Amino acid sequence: MLYYDGLSTQNFTPSIFVDIERVLGTKLACLEAHKSQVMNTYIQDMSIVDVARASAHFRGIQGRVKHAEAFSPVRVFINI
Repeated sequence: MLYYDGLSTQNFTPSIFVDIERVLGTKLACLEAHKSQVMNTYIQDMSIVDVARASAHFRGIQGRVKHAEAFSPVRVFINI
């Protein structure tokens, strides 16, 4: 199971980075398609597209690529 970094995530320390350079444009276009949600970030003058682009760039720097998504693995054990 992998945790994904969201807008409200705090103390997120990723160790897995996935290069999303080839699909970033598609991801941003999909976000833009949700017109009612685009400006619903609670960050002054930043749309969800701006936040996603900035996050992809920041996580890319951490992962040593141009744009990335970051994940944190969690080991789950269930004894049935």
